[in-house]
Amino acid sequence: MQDRPRSTSKTGLIIVLACVAAFVLLVGGYQFGKSLAKADNAQQAAAAQPAR
Repeated sequence: MQDRPRSTSKTGLIIVLACVAAFVLLVGGYQFGKSLAKADNAQQAAAAQPAR
């Protein structure tokens, strides 16, 4: 008789990797959006200043 390999450890690993990937994507998206907003605010501030 052969023992079946435990699939729970593989399933747990997949869940952990999926959580890590989701965290990386969320943090990366947050940082990217923050940099876009900062650039947009700088552009709007430059356009709002009166010409001398």
